[in-house]
Amino acid sequence: MRKWVNHKDKTLQALEYLDPKVAMNGTVEMISPLTIRLSKLLGKSQSELESARDTLENQWLSLRDSKKEKILKSGGEELVSSPSYLWKLLLDGKNPDGTPEFFELSNFMLDLCALPHSSAGAER
Repeated sequence: MRKWVNHKDKTLQALEYLDPKVAMNGTVEMISPLTIRLSKLLGKSQSELESARDTLENQWLSLRDSKKEKILKSGGEELVSSPSYLWKLLLDGKNPDGTPEFFELSNFMLDLCALPHSSAGAER
């Protein structure tokens, strides 16, 4: 299997951002390596793409600088073992004014979680 996968691929390496430990530790400054390479997941027209990427970047920075301790405590053990659990938890989070806090970021990350991990051809 290793000979078929380029482990130095930048997109593959950036998928580590899905990991709750990586997402919450604050060491990844920008999410743009993922948003640029996987922009089709955003479902935006070419004219809307830059704005959508900026929104994701702003939400990533906000997550990195925000109430990590509260999020980690509320998620418990399942949070660190399940990327989809973290992103679903953040999807439901609200700002004080009631608007979703990480809506676009959570949806993008959940879309990434839903991508197939392999192709049928590689499994044969």
